[in-house]
Amino acid sequence: MGQDLYYFAGKLREEDIIKGNTHFAKYQYIETSAIKLFEELKEENYLIGTSFNQFSEKASYYMAELNIIHPFREGNGRTIREFIRILALKNGYQIKWNSINQKTLFKASVESVLNLGPLIKCIKGAIKS
Repeated sequence: MGQDLYYFAGKLREEDIIKGNTHFAKYQYIETSAIKLFEELKEENYLIGTSFNQFSEKASYYMAELNIIHPFREGNGRTIREFIRILALKNGYQIKWNSINQKTLFKASVESVLNLGPLIKCIKGAIKS
């Protein structure tokens, strides 16, 4: 899909990225940071059996951490949202990202570096029964 648009689609970035005041992980640390984060998620049994509130909080944490790792040059937001959507499905929740304001979600993602609260609120608002 993305490879038709970008020659680097699906490949880990090989340069550092800064957007606004956000400094994403240095490219040399992407792979080790991602492995560590996914091991942490595995140790938490992929959040299976967590309550709605616990899932929302932990999913926000993983979403924020993946955003800071920012493994790709383009498409990180879409990829991370899809990952969280599938994680939610595995936990019996359905996330409808289009049910929340995209500017609010973007702002919450940026703010999640220091404060997960707005991102937790977005995830709770996007989960449909």
